Amino acid sequence: MLVKFFRRDTIQVYATFILISVAIWVKSLMGVGEWEPLRTLEYGTPVELLINRFGIANPMLSSILAFVIAVFVILMMHRLNNRYIFVPQRSIIPALLFVIISFSFTSLQHLSPALVAMPFLILSLDSIFASYRKDYAEGEFFLASFFVALAAIAYLPSLVFMVMIVFSMFIMRSFSWREWVAMLAGAVVPLLFLVTYYLFFEPNSLELLKTFDPAKIIAAIPKRMNSFFGYGFLAVLTIAGIYASFFMLSWIGTQKLRTNKIFLVFYSMIAIGGFAYLMIPTVSKEIMLVVSLPLSYILGVFLIFTRRTFVADAILMTILALTVLLQIFAE
Repeated sequence: MLVKFFRRDTIQVYATFILISVAIWVKSLMGVGEWEPLRTLEYGTPVELLINRFGIANPMLSSILAFVIAVFVILMMHRLNNRYIFVPQRSIIPALLFVIISFSFTSLQHLSPALVAMPFLILSLDSIFASYRKDYAEGEFFLASFFVALAAIAYLPSLVFMVMIVFSMFIMRSFSWREWVAMLAGAVVPLLFLVTYYLFFEPNSLELLKTFDPAKIIAAIPKRMNSFFGYGFLAVLTIAGIYASFFMLSWIGTQKLRTNKIFLVFYSMIAIGGFAYLMIPTVSKEIMLVVSLPLSYILGVFLIFTRRTFVADAILMTILALTVLLQIFAE
């Protein structure tokens, strides 16, 4: 019943989506959301620290800005699917899943480096998808790595998604050394601009460099949660993702080759993000903001197209129930 309701393209569905989104955010919009002060006040690149310190100093404004960016990201998701039609049915479900997965943890409902990086990562995906069957795709791969590098300036762990671009080049294209050179150049250019800015426009850049502590970037970030519901939420998402993947094995065979390759890129994004969270000490649960994007599309395809609506309803209701519990109890 619940899944069938959200499959519709009606005003009632959109109104319900807006109400759910606001209900999830209401605690943070009132300025009482949870924070990770150890991470936000001590560790990160200069831009990360700037973003985090702004959020700590202005909690309500930070949550409002984060909400605005989240709306912008949802619009970018909608545009991405409209352009490449990898989810071939108009539905609010992927956007709903993105909001639930990304922001059920109240500590993620504020302006954060990962959220600032999200639009750049979506632009990178757009460039990757545009390269498919294009005669000359040097520009697309330059832009793909360029946007990832821009994302990394705001959120350093975004650099791991350069691996996603490399994987995409193997599955989207035949080998071309020009495309590889363009990809590497795109990754370097934003960093050169950043270094140039600090050298020529920041009068205290040399003093800042001398006092810079690399430990603030490479220090391990605590990954534990304070609530059973947080672990339960991640476990349910994992089980749902695996179940949806079995459905995808049959569904993908009925789709165009480009759609198949796009979802392979999405799976690589999830695998890279999960590996980074588990294996890289500096990566916190902020990475969920990035991983939620491809996961929302994969779970969305399952919820939209499966005939086993009982299972789909059970998954969606469980996720929504845990979302409510995470708003009540500390994560």
